Amino acid sequence: MTIRVGDRAPGFRAPTSHGQTLDQKAFLDKLAVVLFFADEPDDPTTQTEIDGWDEHLVDFGHLRVQVLGVLPMPAAAVRDLAEERNLAVTLLADESGALRRDYMVEGDGDATVVVDREGTVICTVPRDDPIRHAATVLRRVGELSLAFPETMDPSTNG
Repeated sequence: MTIRVGDRAPGFRAPTSHGQTLDQKAFLDKLAVVLFFADEPDDPTTQTEIDGWDEHLVDFGHLRVQVLGVLPMPAAAVRDLAEERNLAVTLLADESGALRRDYMVEGDGDATVVVDREGTVICTVPRDDPIRHAATVLRRVGELSLAFPETMDPSTNG
């Protein structure tokens, strides 16, 4: 099954790099969410991509967006990776691959998914250039927040 823009985002509960379990419901009516998917955390290109997300976290925060990286690893390995690399970005352990399958984007399984604070998929961004991907998604989310501020800004009542 694949998701499309306009679909209700699948719910999830997953262990995080911070040693907690995160429930997608925690963001409803509060923050938009960006889910990026990384395949091989030991690969230098993937490491560079994750660093890009880390570098742009403050910018996403200004837009009231939570960034979550999904890694096909057990919870302990995700925590170790984040600690070893001193990452600020929240990583989710998806050892079974269920989260990735639930968020498979139609026509492009390797895309980043943007979910608004109402829980609706509002954008997908293909991962064409892993090194610049975080900046590309940030630009796209910024465009969306200008076009549809009520979907991105939880301070509005719309």
